Amino acid sequence: MPCLNPDALCSWSEGQWFGSPRSHPEGLCIDSRKINENELFVALRAERDGHDFIADAWRKGAAGAMVDHRIDDLQCPQLVVSDTLRGMQRIAQGHRRTFGGSMIAITGSCGKTSTKEILKVVLKNSLCTEGNLNNHLGIPLTLCRIDPSVHERAVIEAGISQTGEMLDLSKLIDAEFVVITSIGEAHLEGLGSVEEIAAEKSRLWTGSRRNPMAVFPEDCLAYESIKREFNSGRDCLVLCEGPPKQNNCSHRFAHYQVSPLKDYSGGKSRLTIWRHGLSPIEAAISNVSKGMARNLALAFLLAWKIGLADEEICERLPQYRSFGLRGSRLSGRGNDYFLDCYNANPLSMVDTMDFFTREFRSRPKLYVLGGMDELGSNGASLHEKVGEKIRLESQDRVVLVGNDAAGMVPGILRSGGGMAQIECFEKTADATSMIEEFEGAILFKGSRSYNLESLVPSWATESVEETIHAAC
Repeated sequence: MPCLNPDALCSWSEGQWFGSPRSHPEGLCIDSRKINENELFVALRAERDGHDFIADAWRKGAAGAMVDHRIDDLQCPQLVVSDTLRGMQRIAQGHRRTFGGSMIAITGSCGKTSTKEILKVVLKNSLCTEGNLNNHLGIPLTLCRIDPSVHERAVIEAGISQTGEMLDLSKLIDAEFVVITSIGEAHLEGLGSVEEIAAEKSRLWTGSRRNPMAVFPEDCLAYESIKREFNSGRDCLVLCEGPPKQNNCSHRFAHYQVSPLKDYSGGKSRLTIWRHGLSPIEAAISNVSKGMARNLALAFLLAWKIGLADEEICERLPQYRSFGLRGSRLSGRGNDYFLDCYNANPLSMVDTMDFFTREFRSRPKLYVLGGMDELGSNGASLHEKVGEKIRLESQDRVVLVGNDAAGMVPGILRSGGGMAQIECFEKTADATSMIEEFEGAILFKGSRSYNLESLVPSWATESVEETIHAAC
């Protein structure tokens, strides 16, 4: 962890110390329950007032506290600022300016966390966003963890749910490289429309004073805000699906294709990438969804643009494994379980279901689907459209959890499914017996609020994939 100079903290935050911190702070923390020794506790005013927990943070080893007014009866050294949130963000901006390594920012309607995790594997000696610390609170905390003596690069995930948020995040991160993974219906309650989502995502690219280079899929050019920046000549590399005509790429475009990996008995694929002026490059990857394959290609191109050699990227790319609730595979008692229930929107829902259907085509399949949160007034029609993408064979079944998910029923029926194949439950726990009795492959996909992973039987254990080597 970096040691933050108290004088620099005072200058960056435009504050004043009362008392000297017992050590140079090693990062910031906003939760007294999770504070580590020698971190600076930031007393934010939210649902609970952080000023009420300063004494607790001090007892646990905090170096001091940043407050918005001096508290006379506290032993804890205090950095007094006018606003603790703004003070934290100013400190993050100041510390970011001390970092001479590459700064990469990632956003997208889905795929940003997976792409960040891929880059974490490919880019060694890099600081990456932990968990979901990707908003106006998490990003400053992450930036203050950068240690210029250790980290060569930083990979920062940026997530938004309201119009106007991305420009502030862009100024905080001040990236030199930007990845936009996708544009789709997500957080529509706060963002209004897909066009506005695209406009917000593009501000991560246009809002940095460093004029960053962006990598994004070709379908992003369907949105005026991104197309306008592309046409203006702003630095970018556009990823297209399928090989280029006559194997000839324009200098602003790259192409990729995923094909079966021959002479291999497992479920593996070959990722081929074409770039302007270079021979095609190939890497072996696990069988993944179309969206995840695109994320792998985006990560490859970003790493190449930063300066990594093709051989390094091809060696490290196959080492990435899906994790936690973002594509884990489990098995037990003859069944296969596929967990992708960290979150959901129409784009990710369709991508995951399509992969699940193809990957387990020869097995009876059970689709356990929760609703998709934060879709606003279009929620009902979007759930119905997702239902239309479900193609059921006679042995397949669907479990829908919650009122929103039940909106998929008309779409499922239109796509050829029958009511006898569909079960709707109000609560997640109500579906337990059906999951435990089903024999075949089972998908869990839905928004985080449904806690679908609680339905996974206790006998299911994580599948171990055989390690594969690069195919460069």
